[in-house]
Amino acid sequence: KALQEVDQARVHAAAVEVEAPYLAEMVRAEMFKRYGEEAYAQGLHVYTTLDTRHQAAANIALRSGLLEYDRRHGYRGPERKLTLPAGADHAAITALMRNERTLGGLLPAVVIAVEGKSCRVVLRDGSEQTLDWEALSWRRYKGVNQRGTTPNTASDVVVVGDLVRIEPHGEGWRLAQLPAVEGALVALDPADGTVLALVGGFDFFRSKFNRVVQAYRQSGSSFKPFIYSAALEKGFTPASVINDAPIVFDDPSWDKAWRPENYTGRFYGPTRLREALVHSRNVVSIRVLEAIGVRYAIDYVERFGFRKDSFYPNLSLALGTGTVTPLELTRAYAVFANGGYLIEPYFIDRIVDVTGNVLFQARPRRVCSECGDATTLPLPDAPGISSGVSSGISSGAVSADANATPLTPVLNPQNVWLMTSMMQDVMRRGTAQRSRQMGRDDLAGKTGTTNDQRDAWFCGFNRGLVATAWLGFDAVAPLGNDETGGHAALPVWMRYMGPMLEGVPETHLEPPPGLVTVRIDPETGLLAGSDRPDAIFETFREGQVPGSSSTGTGTPPVLGDPGSQAPGSGAGYPEQLF
Repeated sequence: KALQEVDQARVHAAAVEVEAPYLAEMVRAEMFKRYGEEAYAQGLHVYTTLDTRHQAAANIALRSGLLEYDRRHGYRGPERKLTLPAGADHAAITALMRNERTLGGLLPAVVIAVEGKSCRVVLRDGSEQTLDWEALSWRRYKGVNQRGTTPNTASDVVVVGDLVRIEPHGEGWRLAQLPAVEGALVALDPADGTVLALVGGFDFFRSKFNRVVQAYRQSGSSFKPFIYSAALEKGFTPASVINDAPIVFDDPSWDKAWRPENYTGRFYGPTRLREALVHSRNVVSIRVLEAIGVRYAIDYVERFGFRKDSFYPNLSLALGTGTVTPLELTRAYAVFANGGYLIEPYFIDRIVDVTGNVLFQARPRRVCSECGDATTLPLPDAPGISSGVSSGISSGAVSADANATPLTPVLNPQNVWLMTSMMQDVMRRGTAQRSRQMGRDDLAGKTGTTNDQRDAWFCGFNRGLVATAWLGFDAVAPLGNDETGGHAALPVWMRYMGPMLEGVPETHLEPPPGLVTVRIDPETGLLAGSDRPDAIFETFREGQVPGSSSTGTGTPPVLGDPGSQAPGSGAGYPEQLF
């Protein structure tokens, strides 16, 4: 009778609601830091801030972006070559794959037959699939900027015994490979620093290195908004004219003179500050930094949460040569997104013991849009978790001192509005204009690309969400020609932000008091007369509205021309910005 009973035994395991192993490891490390070995035996429940929808979208966005990059550069060949026993059946073949696991949605498979323009593979579960020519016809990888010739038959791509990867495609499967490139994606609520999504790489079980909080990389042009924000505080305006012309820096301690160039290799002459950011002009950024002072800039960017020791005190700072993590950069962009407040990212919402007692409840300081200031919620009675995880990210605790002091702005609202306006133009007609496909007018952000395309960044936001995408090789190396922030990282950001903002009304930052919008000459930045049909509108702080050539102020000097001086340096143009 017992033998005839149906065996209903099964393996019991925790139900996984969403794939977030990188953040789960951050939680584990934080709990160990707080409770030591007892953390593993007390039956504690930790509730994170992750949003299931956001995390799922972030996983898809980053993996898709990494696989698309890899496909652009060609097929590197099988992971391994197996010797198949003569007459081996599917069971024997699957046994050869017993230690292989699915990574990033890519399934391991063994090629068992190659026929003309197709091949047959066996998967780890013993099933057999056929890959047609569309699924197989990869050109070979020859180098980061070179691919082989177009294959003619399946045997040009795979041979029997190849251990390969396949991925779902349409109604079937296609040949894939684990990407050599890596990446990161992190998203925050800019109002209080809630971590909504965090993906530290292609697959945690392939590499546990969490690039969101552990990868310190040069930020490239994605750092320029902070330099431009500093310039606005030094008297520059979006209409200030800077000469985009060749410049040479020579120092006896250097091996050779430094001749910075724009990404295009061209120079564009006198350029307004707004246009310089929109089109990411390197030389203009260097001249601006030289005018405001490197030390001043480093002190200034500290208000965005950056660490001073991340930056070398030289003019290359304007090009983003300082090293930051994706999380640090996202936190800094949140200052623009939330109206000028520095928030503390956190990822643990609460901790509950085995009896249901709440041991810890996060009480983050939150920007209060309704009250015009920021409020501080009271702390729980239980002590908070110390900030850490070697990243500057907080687990959710607020110190008693912080609790006593309301969150105060680190930027004035005029600076925030002007910088947001300039970064919106980056999206509309600049290096990130691909984002217009999203059909939204409330997005702002900046692309970033480092020397030789070693890092590709995009940082962007609206009033309710800020996110950063990064792509690069762990062993720092060029990504390849044209693999810029706008080409490699922006699509990842869009693939995440698109679904998250679908159906969400647009939210725009209202202009604060103290700003004036006037018509200006697009060439000189001066007030435009009625005889200029090509005049454009520009916004200035009160008291900084430029004069007009017709009123006797004359043509303003251009920063970078011989004899010119920076705003506020005593050039004799108290109301003229240049």
